[in-house]
Amino acid sequence: EGDTSGASITRSSSDSLITASSVAFILANDIGDGTIGTSSNPMRVTVSNLDAVSLEGSGGIFIESPTQGLTLGGSNLIGSTTGLKTTTSGSIVLTAAGSLVNSGTGGTISSAGALSLSATAGITLENNVTAEGASTFDADSDDNGSGSFTNSTNSISISTGNNSLSITASDLVISGATTTINVGTGSLALKPSTAASIGLGNGTGTFSISSSEIGKITSTGGVTIGDSALASAITTDDFNAGSLSLSLETAGTIDDADVGPDNL
Repeated sequence: EGDTSGASITRSSSDSLITASSVAFILANDIGDGTIGTSSNPMRVTVSNLDAVSLEGSGGIFIESPTQGLTLGGSNLIGSTTGLKTTTSGSIVLTAAGSLVNSGTGGTISSAGALSLSATAGITLENNVTAEGASTFDADSDDNGSGSFTNSTNSISISTGNNSLSITASDLVISGATTTINVGTGSLALKPSTAASIGLGNGTGTFSISSSEIGKITSTGGVTIGDSALASAITTDDFNAGSLSLSLETAGTIDDADVGPDNL
């Protein structure tokens, strides 16, 4: 825990590793550009619960969990410090060799700049996520087909403030009656991490998106499903994308499984 004025929290060497049950990083001053870690030298941690807040003007948060998964929130070290937060224009970059979950006690994520979340074994969002810059979520960063992107049955909101969002995963599960993903005028890309089959609506596929799930998305900048570099077979069946401007991309095939119209 550090209460600083314009300073940064940095690691002392390339192999520095903080090992603990819980950790909270805090930069409490509201001026300057101090950071928690850096983009080239993130703080390295092996902890169960993490909270990190940078109130520096443009200070970002850069953290890596190189040996295990990570839960955001619930450190219980400082009552008002929960989840991840930056102010003014600070970005957040978080990577985990395992699963990444923003649960615990108040594990919200609020980035005043770009937001990058990367995990090898899945990303589960159980609290709200906001960003004010182009953002990427990679739930299967080692591309082995075992990292899904999901939220719990809790209804949450994901917002990028009219900036683009890219989500890569082995599968998507977007639940919660009032869950929303809102990129405003930004674009949204939903990509499989491997060349697995893609099922839209009632279509069969490993990477599947139902009409209900696509209905939770707000974007006037367009939604892209698939990856032109991967030979995924896309199957649509009674898929209703509403008013979204939708594009399907694949180096494989696209098939409509029924004779009825799909609203693409």
